[in-house]
Amino acid sequence: MINSMKTIPLGVFFTGIVGLAVFILLGLSASANVFTGILFQFYSGLILSFLGGIQWMILAQNNQTQLWKQVLVILPVCFLMVLVAFDSLFLFLIGTIILYLTVYIFDYLYFSKMVSINWYLPLRTFLTCGVVGLKIFMLTFFFLVWGV
Repeated sequence: MINSMKTIPLGVFFTGIVGLAVFILLGLSASANVFTGILFQFYSGLILSFLGGIQWMILAQNNQTQLWKQVLVILPVCFLMVLVAFDSLFLFLIGTIILYLTVYIFDYLYFSKMVSINWYLPLRTFLTCGVVGLKIFMLTFFFLVWGV
């Protein structure tokens, strides 16, 4: 994984780190402030909708002969991610953890076959582990402190 991360363009990596930093700041302060917890969930939904946009890009740029298979698989996933992302304001942490892992699995299955974009999957792995790890931490914190 470390060697794969060396292929990530510096600007893309920096952008990903900044996005992850927002998650960390909102996540750590969400334990003390209900409004920050709402912002954390909103930001999480926003990022999930961007990940749905990546699936749109795959569909739009791919010109393989089996396009109908991609339309049947990718298009519903795109719509599902975008719709659920905005509904995630009403989902609990468990729901968004499941969504992030689902998006990651879908990306892994698709991008692991692509040689031309060898930096995307290591970046997604790093960022997804950071976000899901933070959400699991928050979930544990809520259970331990508030007995939710």
